[in-house]
Amino acid sequence: MRNENGYNPKLISTRELFKSDLDKGKARLQVPFNQVKTPDFLTEDETRIIHENAMKIRDDGVPVNLVDPRMNKHALELRKWKMKGNWNYVFVKGWNDVLDANKSNSFKEKDVFPLWSFRSGTGKLCFALTPKIPATALLQENLAVAAMVLLLEVNLVRTKERELVFLYYHKKIHQATTTHNKCKVSWLY
Repeated sequence: MRNENGYNPKLISTRELFKSDLDKGKARLQVPFNQVKTPDFLTEDETRIIHENAMKIRDDGVPVNLVDPRMNKHALELRKWKMKGNWNYVFVKGWNDVLDANKSNSFKEKDVFPLWSFRSGTGKLCFALTPKIPATALLQENLAVAAMVLLLEVNLVRTKERELVFLYYHKKIHQATTTHNKCKVSWLY
C-alpha cells in the first residue's frame, strides 16, 4: 500500500481459499457478496461498470491492481458474476499470474488471507491479499506484538488511556489492549 501511495484501506473479506480458487483452468478468485465486510469500496462509476459487465452490456470489468502476500503487484480485472444463485466479486485476467508468483509461498486450500481494498495515489482501485496469519502467532500471549507485525491487518485506535489494536481473523475479532507495557487479551464474537 505504501508503494502505491495508498489511502482509504478497507477490509473486504477474510478469504478462505477453495480448490476452485487454486484451479488454473478456472483462472479466478471469487469473493461472495455475503462475505464482504465493507461493501462501500467501489465508486459510483466502478459500480456501474461492474453492473454493465454483469448484464453483458460491456465486455470489460474494472481494471485493478492486486498486491500479493509477497508484495508483487499484479494487474487484474474485477467483475461480478452470479454463480449457483449467489452474486460474487470475481478477480480475473491475471489471477493465474498471482498463483504463479506465489508457488513457493504455497497457497493451499483452506488457507485464510485477509483481502483489503485501498486507493492508489491516483485514485485507482487496488487490493492487497495480505499474508496469512500464522497459527502460532495466535497462541502467543502477546497478541498486540503479533498484530503490529501484520501492517495492513492492524487498525490502531488511540484513546486517552490506552491503545486498542483490532486484529481481524476469521469472523472473530481479537482485541488486545495494551496499557503501560502490559497486555490483556479478550475475545469479541
